Amino acid sequence: MIIMAEICWQIDFEAKQPIYLQIYEQLKREIIQKSFSSGEKLPSIRRIAEQLSVSKTTVENAFRQLEMEGY
Repeated sequence: MIIMAEICWQIDFEAKQPIYLQIYEQLKREIIQKSFSSGEKLPSIRRIAEQLSVSKTTVENAFRQLEMEGY
């Protein structure tokens, strides 16, 4: 059985930092801290977008940044 990771992030919609970078940094931090178990799927782009009330494009940009850095 594969368990999906739970999203417990805070987004500051008033911050100067773009939302996609806030998502990117929180996801990167969880990857580095090994918050995800081996074999555990990352939350889907759609799921993150829905739970954080942001567009899928915003989340796609965060994932793209992670991919460019080799995560």
